[in-house]
Amino acid sequence: MCAPDDAERPPPDGQGRPPRPSLRHFFANYRNTGLPWRRTLALGLANNWRKLRTRRNCCGNLGQPGC
Repeated sequence: MCAPDDAERPPPDGQGRPPRPSLRHFFANYRNTGLPWRRTLALGLANNWRKLRTRRNCCGNLGQPGC
């Protein structure tokens, strides 16, 4: 998924930011949780809000929906 210290990881091509995850990974992250859909949706919203608030690509909750 994503590393907790995105700012410390060097870019793969040396040209800028690390690549963002694909849409396939995004949907697989929500689909393969094994949680009830309401809990999955709540975790996804909370984790995405944390990413927006901190302006990072990762919320720090590795493996959870939305991270």
